[in-house]
Amino acid sequence: MTTEAIDRLAAARPALSDQALQKIDAYWRAANYLSVGQIYLRDNPLLREPLKLQHVKPRLLGHWGTCPGQNLVYAHLNRIIRKRFKWNSAFPVESITPSLHNFGERRN
Repeated sequence: MTTEAIDRLAAARPALSDQALQKIDAYWRAANYLSVGQIYLRDNPLLREPLKLQHVKPRLLGHWGTCPGQNLVYAHLNRIIRKRFKWNSAFPVESITPSLHNFGERRN
């Protein structure tokens, strides 16, 4: 892709606000924290007491390598889904499930 094409794409889409970027960053950091806890810890995930050797799993299942990238994608997908379906935290998940099957079709 040429730099001209990238510039046209950037101009066509407005940048995210500082507040939106802060929310995505907070979501991403929280997801990374949870990923690390699931991979490495077997107890004390909120670190309510100083970390001890017995809190760490003796044998790790999984690896850290792809977690930050996947979590970043999930953070942005979450933003897109909320925007597309005008997501409200008061909505039950079941209320949008049928529309997810026809994701390419816009419902009015």
